[in-house]
Amino acid sequence: MKIIKLLINNNENKKYIFNYYSDIILRVFTLFWIAAVIFSYIENNQRPESLFEPIIWIQKWFITTQPSTTVFYTITILASFLSVITIFKKKIFCRSVLFILLLWLNAVKWNYNFFSHVGYLFLLTHFFTIFIPPKKISGFKNDNNEITLFSHAIRWSCAGILITYTMSGVWKFLGLLYKIVFQPEAINWLSKDAVELNAIVSARLWDESISETMMAIYEIPIIWQIATITIFLFQLVAVLGAFNKKISYFILISLVIFHIYNMLFINTFFYVSTAVLVIILFPYHLVLKKTYNLYD
Repeated sequence: MKIIKLLINNNENKKYIFNYYSDIILRVFTLFWIAAVIFSYIENNQRPESLFEPIIWIQKWFITTQPSTTVFYTITILASFLSVITIFKKKIFCRSVLFILLLWLNAVKWNYNFFSHVGYLFLLTHFFTIFIPPKKISGFKNDNNEITLFSHAIRWSCAGILITYTMSGVWKFLGLLYKIVFQPEAINWLSKDAVELNAIVSARLWDESISETMMAIYEIPIIWQIATITIFLFQLVAVLGAFNKKISYFILISLVIFHIYNMLFINTFFYVSTAVLVIILFPYHLVLKKTYNLYD
């Protein structure tokens, strides 16, 4: 707790008020996400029913077969309606129902013996924003107590989202240490061919292959080990970006670089996560501070 207190600069509290706009942008973005799910559903309907195979619990319990068009479009329409309504009516009940519907829609998308976690950050963001006080930015009126409570709610909401990156970083460092100490002959993250093998496996999941140019790039020595450790460090410290605006700039840039690196070199495409990171960590106060007379 002492570390958190050192990180939290209460002089920045008013800056967090502007994250009010991140919630609005998230819900607009959700409409586009739902449109992408609809496109995926239309594509999946062209597949034989025999290929449909639920994998995780929510699929096995609630989506045992490909949903009918009536059920699917009823849920997408309701989710779209709630995405718009929760921009103006920030009720916990409405936001909770929206989260459940989005969880269902995400599960529908991955039901053919393959489940990707690329949408987890999007869903987590919707979950943690349920607990942010339903305040309008114009309603603070320099009330320091209200501003403090709201800014802390924003900070802890972001912490819940960003800690997933920190946990991933911890796990990767522990896994790397375990491999080096107990399985020194096995391939680990610092092995010469680790990035290349990762890229090949990811490409095969999409029935693609690695170009000769990329294979030649993977042969460049040392650079991939340095890049891997750097990426792990970015992930490890990610949660710190939730508590301090200045640190959040670095975390946003580093995590976006991390995802771009994965897209270019590992063939892992986290488009939605990258967009969500920009939405929640963008420095709105720098753009909008003159709009409201909340701080100098």
